[in-house]
Amino acid sequence: MRLKDINWETGEIIVKGKGNHFRAVFLSTKATYWLKKYLSRRKDKLEWVWVVTLHGEERLTAKPLRHQFKLLRYRDWE
Repeated sequence: MRLKDINWETGEIIVKGKGNHFRAVFLSTKATYWLKKYLSRRKDKLEWVWVVTLHGEERLTAKPLRHQFKLLRYRDWE
């Protein structure tokens, strides 16, 4: 997912799904808050929303991202 795929005014993100079909997904208010917080803390200027810096700066692919969200689900958030 690229930064340009996010419409902050409407909370809409264009994502590529199964069969390479594109569709719109809407962010909740809470998701928008946390995504903006995450992006504000990043120091890079990469076009990708999710990045990893293990082997230089590159985009984070779907499989490890799903794993991270699974781990976050069990975290105690304030």
